[in-house]
Amino acid sequence: MKKMIFIVALIGLFLVSGCQEEQDNNDSENHFECNSDSDCIPLPSDCHPMQCINKEYESEYEKPEFCTEVFMYEAAYNPEDCLCVDKVCVNKNLGRSPEEEMTEEQRCAQEEGEWKTFPNTCVDSCEYRRNDDLMCGMALTEGCDCGEGMCWNGESCEQI
Repeated sequence: MKKMIFIVALIGLFLVSGCQEEQDNNDSENHFECNSDSDCIPLPSDCHPMQCINKEYESEYEKPEFCTEVFMYEAAYNPEDCLCVDKVCVNKNLGRSPEEEMTEEQRCAQEEGEWKTFPNTCVDSCEYRRNDDLMCGMALTEGCDCGEGMCWNGESCEQI
């Protein structure tokens, strides 16, 4: 009989705490709202954030004192890992795994660059664009064209 009372009390406690969590989640729903990608940052209270929030609410979260050195493919570690999709901040890394590592062409498209054939081996590399003394081979070479004022650093487009 005591076990039955304990189990019923435990179930009641879970139900009450579940309702409280639901209430807390409703209060913080606007933490995920955004108008542009620049509004979104990784959840500051997590070492390996799986969610992104609006940066206006960053001060309402407590950052961990220390974190493990583990790297998780799905975690959003930088603001660039967060996007504003349908006015909600989302983690663009969710679903990512080491087996699904993107090709350079896919990373170029993600950076809104244009994958094209260049007349030399330097393509649109930042190293070439910043160093006049660099010699390029004369061969048709596929690469990412990041557009005016930008260059390809091997991983992403960046300003010159």
